[in-house]
This record gives sequence, structure tokens and C-alpha cells, in this order.
Amino acid sequence: MGPQPVIGPAASGGQTPVAVAQPQPGAPLPADTVGTTHLDPSRPGAAQSRFALGNWRVRWRLAALIAVPLLTAAVLGALTINRGVSNWQTTGRVQHLAQLNIAMVNYIQAVEDERDYSVASTANRGAYSARLKTARRVTDDAAAEVAILAEGITVGDGYQPAAVQAVNAVQVSAKTLPFVRKAVADPLFPMTGIMRVYTVNVIQPATTFTGIVGNEASNTDLRRNATSLAALLQVQDAKSVQRAIMLRAVSFPQPNLSPDDLASLQQAHQQEVADLANFKASVDPAEELNYSNTVTGAPVDAAATQIQNAEALLTGPGPHPLTPALARSLSAANVNKDMSFTIGKVRQVADGLTGNISTLANTARTNASKGLLVTSLVTLLLLLLVLLIFTMVARSLTRPLRKLVAAGFSSLAAPNAGPPA
Repeated sequence: MGPQPVIGPAASGGQTPVAVAQPQPGAPLPADTVGTTHLDPSRPGAAQSRFALGNWRVRWRLAALIAVPLLTAAVLGALTINRGVSNWQTTGRVQHLAQLNIAMVNYIQAVEDERDYSVASTANRGAYSARLKTARRVTDDAAAEVAILAEGITVGDGYQPAAVQAVNAVQVSAKTLPFVRKAVADPLFPMTGIMRVYTVNVIQPATTFTGIVGNEASNTDLRRNATSLAALLQVQDAKSVQRAIMLRAVSFPQPNLSPDDLASLQQAHQQEVADLANFKASVDPAEELNYSNTVTGAPVDAAATQIQNAEALLTGPGPHPLTPALARSLSAANVNKDMSFTIGKVRQVADGLTGNISTLANTARTNASKGLLVTSLVTLLLLLLVLLIFTMVARSLTRPLRKLVAAGFSSLAAPNAGPPA
């Protein structure tokens, strides 16, 4: 079919009817309509959606341009800060454990003294009653300090289960001290039982804790010092056990070292040798030299000689033919003085390692705090810088567009002003 005439009102006015051509289905559009947007209401498209990027205003497009990199920078910054916070929390826990470790070492040393004088008092209660009373008071003070610092060490607060378990074991053992003291007060309670209940039930749980102080730390030196401290505390305890046996042997009215006592003394000495080898294997040459230079002196040599003489002379039932020189060397006062001096020197080295652990933990905490502060400030400044740069770029783009739009409206309004008069 060809073009159909359309008769409008103009036809009645005598004017020639105008035929308007209607496009046929499938026919190409006229050239003057190419590029014109025709929306088909029956078919949704991207151009019809108000959320389509092509329908956004320029300001919203620029806002999206700013938001994407800004959000990306914010997420990356948040992840970096989160890592810093996690490290800060970890170093805080290590610092807390290092503080508790100092109290724990003091507690171990106090319990060792109480154990040794409890053993010695089985031979002569009157001679050691004052020392034992003092040792128990020091132990109670040390246990109270441990209990205070142990507060908050739970799995819920982020501590490793091994540390929490070790701390709980120490607190449980500390609560048994009154029952232990009541039991050892019985004259029929055997010396080996006293040694076992103090060593296994009280001292070993505390020593176990000192070995795991550095488990959560990333500082290699701190972990190494914790391992070395645990080995040295074993050396210290072995020397303390020897003191307890020796004091008991020479405190009888007639000095005596039974076969069981001799076996315990020799076992403690062998344990000391093995633990000292473990300690030296865990430290560097400088720390090993420090031990050798610290645990030395005439009393240290005298204590070693006393043990050798006791093993040779005080075995079996008495009386023992002691020369005046040996009698003086093996007197209870000299044994206590020389062996306590030796143990004190070992404790001096242990206290040095404990101080090193605390210093390293404090330094790590300080560095983590500074790192978190710097990271937070740098991240904030970068976000502000990104926001500032993109805001400036957006303004530099919108201003020319506004001028262009304003100029376009002016040119459209000019033909409507009418012909000049």
C-alpha cells in the first residue's frame, strides 16, 4: 500500500490535502530520524532504568568515581589497622605473662626454701623453726602476688590454652599449701614424701609456666630466654634438693646419710649435670660465660666438696669418724651457708634472664603501640588526601560543564527574543 491521504480540518477550507507518509513495518527509518531515541514501553531497557549509569546525573557519576577508590583505600587501611591492633593485643598479653613470670620465679624460689627447711627440720625441728616460719611467710607473699597477676589470664581474653592451663595449675597447687604444711608437720611423715609433695605438686607446675611464657611471642630472643630460664630453674631446683638432703643429714645429733638419702642425693646431682647441659645448649656463649662467672667463688667450691665428703663418709649407721676439718666443713651452719650461697648465685642468673624476658616484652609492647599509632595516622592522612584530590578533580570537571550548560541555555533563549524592530 502506498501513502494514504490524511484529510484534516484544512480540507474544508479549500486547501489542498497533505498526504503524510506512514512508515511500513520492516522499512528503514527516514534519514532525519536516525539517532533519535524511541522508547518502547512494552520492552524494558537500560535506558529506561533510573539506576542505569547513563541516566545518572554528572554529579552522581563523579561521586561514584570518588567513592570507589576511597572505599578501597578505607578497606585496605582498616585491614592494616586491624593487624596492628591484633599485634598490639598480642604484645600486651606477652607483657602480662612476663610480669607474672617474675612473680612466678620468686614463688618457685620461696617454695624451694620452704621445702628444704621443712626437710631439714625432720632432723632438728628447733634449729630450723625460725627459718621455716620465715620461708612460709615469704611463700605466702609470693603466692598472693602470683594470684593478683593471674587475674584475667583466660582463653576468653585471648591467651593460649597452654598458658591458661599452666596458670590454673599453679593456683590450684598454691591452695594446697596449708594441707601440705599440716602433713609435713607430722614427725612420721617421711622425708621423701616431703620432697615429693613440694617438688611435684607445687614447684613443677610453676616451672612449667615459665617454659611457655614465650610461646605467644614472635620475638625469637624472648622465646629463647624463656626456654633457657626453664632449664636454669631445673638446675636451681636440683641444687636446692641437694641442700635439703645435706642439711637433714648433718642436722641429726649424729650426722647420718642413709642409703635412701644417698641415692636421692646422687640422683639430684646427676639431674643437675643434665639440666646444666640443657641450659648451656640453649644459650649463646656470652650467657654461658655469664653463668660461669657468676656461679663461682670459694663457697661454691666448698659446697661441691661437702657433697663429695658426705657421699664418702655419711653413709650407713653412725658414728662416723670425722676429722676436725671435716666436722667443720660438714657442720649444719657451713653446709647451709655454702650451699645457699651457691643457690643464690644460680638464682642471680635466673633473675637476669627473667629481667631480659620482661625487657623484651616491654619493648615489643612499646613498638606495637607506636606502630599502631603511626599506621592509624598514616591511613587517616591517606584517606583525607584521596578525598581531597578527587574532590578537586570533580570540581575541575563540573565547573566547565556548568558554564557549558549555561551557555547552551543562553543560545536557546536568543531566537525567541523576536526580530529586531
